[in-house]
Amino acid sequence: MISVIIPTYNRAQTIEKSINSVLAQTYKNIELIVVDDCSKDDTQNIVSSIEDDRLKYIKLEKNSGANYARNTGISEANGEYIAFQDSDDIWRKEKLELELKFMLENDYDVVFCSMMQHHGNGKEFRFPRIKKKMLGNLSERVLYGNIMSTQTILARKEVLNTERFDNSLERFQDWDLAIRLLNNYSVGFLDKVLVDVYVGEDSISKSSIKAVRSMLKLLNKYENLFKKKKINNYVRLYLLKYSLETKDNKVIKKVIDDNWKNCKNLITFSAKFLGAKNMSKLFFALKKVRS
Repeated sequence: MISVIIPTYNRAQTIEKSINSVLAQTYKNIELIVVDDCSKDDTQNIVSSIEDDRLKYIKLEKNSGANYARNTGISEANGEYIAFQDSDDIWRKEKLELELKFMLENDYDVVFCSMMQHHGNGKEFRFPRIKKKMLGNLSERVLYGNIMSTQTILARKEVLNTERFDNSLERFQDWDLAIRLLNNYSVGFLDKVLVDVYVGEDSISKSSIKAVRSMLKLLNKYENLFKKKKINNYVRLYLLKYSLETKDNKVIKKVIDDNWKNCKNLITFSAKFLGAKNMSKLFFALKKVRS
């Protein structure tokens, strides 16, 4: 049996479609665990109105975050395998069947597939795109950025009993999990689009502050993995980008100082030389030109 876990928070407008896309899977031997992170909208009534014996609803007593909700679902899971779905995304009907077949045929601990990202401006992007030559080195490829989105994963339960989501991370939870999975287990990539993701808008500055805090934690957590110069340079470039998007000079200065201390190259030297205010002006000027 496969246990499917959906964490949700105030997703009354989308949760029903997400649930139905799981219940409509061609692979039928599933249990679906919806973990409600103390929603204040009509989520509970909508979930309760769906009549299917495979559906289990858990409401947390207080809002604790998606990581805590997913970990709660893992603890409640009865299946040999676990998959995750998001409350505003859609699975294609054969998702679980194809992933389980791929896993068993190749004796993988974990498998993941591609997804199609649908943006509000009408643009669509397939993610991830992994070149064949990189398939044998996914453990290093993931250090440049996440390639395993949570809703694309199918894993053996014993793996996730060990590798839980990090409750301290505000962002990059799936990247954190992917780094651990790809560096410690047998993982296979099924190059098929089996998930449709609908990308919502968020406050860039608010999201970027969370990104800075979380990326600094990851750099510390996986110091040994990120120490390779090429990888370190790449990740710290993104750390600088996120800090500049916050428009907070204190945050920017801290990141510039941290980058220069831990990674001395032309970019970190330029940032250190220009300082927070001038670097920020340059960043947004270049961004305006590109747009």
